[in-house]
Amino acid sequence: VPVVDGVYTMTIKEDLEVMAVFGGIYYTVETREVENGTISANKSLILAGSEDLIIKLSPVEGYYIDENDFVITIYNSDGTSITKRPLTEANYDPAKGYTLKKDEITGNVTLSAEFLPITYSLTYSSSENGVLDGVGQTGEDLVSFGTTKMIDLIADAGYFISSILVNGQSISPKTLVNQ
Repeated sequence: VPVVDGVYTMTIKEDLEVMAVFGGIYYTVETREVENGTISANKSLILAGSEDLIIKLSPVEGYYIDENDFVITIYNSDGTSITKRPLTEANYDPAKGYTLKKDEITGNVTLSAEFLPITYSLTYSSSENGVLDGVGQTGEDLVSFGTTKMIDLIADAGYFISSILVNGQSISPKTLVNQ
């Protein structure tokens, strides 16, 4: 750990020229490997107190960043850590990124985030004279982005599937696969 402040004492016995040379304290910025997205920072090395750190969070399609699952850990020079979160309107703009203010950077920085799947509600229903296998006439499911879902449509004896409505729009029963 570099000495930040100090006193140098000397006994003067001749003319002296004393010059103090100060070097910058730099902190590292590391990103942990994450799934379903990427985290990047505008710097990998930052001079203490010099500028804000901008952190970009980029989920892959079908995922999002939960403001409560974004973690910035700052390791102080004594080894202790400070964890910063959550994302707020004051510190996060999806287009620009997360801003970690320069006065908050007091040590090496490690970034991590969890990107969560976007989920959708899938509501099933059928008219009389048939059922949806495993559901009956009504049901609901929570599914993740990109999920492929098979729904068995079973008409009662003497009936057929005359139409299927998806979000109120009719699709042709001819697109069904007979099994």
